[in-house]
Amino acid sequence: MSQDRGNESETERYLRTRFLERIAHDIRGPVGVTGGALDELEIAFEGKIGDAEKVLFVMARRGMKKVLRIADRLARAAQLESRGARLAVKAQDLRELVQSTSTRRASWRGVAASPSTPRSQSCRVSCRWMPTG
Repeated sequence: MSQDRGNESETERYLRTRFLERIAHDIRGPVGVTGGALDELEIAFEGKIGDAEKVLFVMARRGMKKVLRIADRLARAAQLESRGARLAVKAQDLRELVQSTSTRRASWRGVAASPSTPRSQSCRVSCRWMPTG
């Protein structure tokens, strides 16, 4: 696969997405079977198992839930990959925004601020979208 994701082909993205989806699916199958077997064992041995064995059932179910969470993360990663989000990069003059924001923030703290950047200077600002929740 390409090292540079910007030059990545649709085929490469599709293959990676399918790979993640397949792994998530392949993990869920055996976990579901194991959960069904645990249910059957609990029913078959109802009233015949002690506290130590009950603890083992709880541990097994906890482990299964953990594996299912991993499968869910892989499935979400596949969904994100399939969208192929690419954000457009463009030049933007942020001096006015920085000026007004820093002035407002400074007044909250009781400090006067007056950032000044000559028009001939520029700086690169990198932004990332961070999902919440």
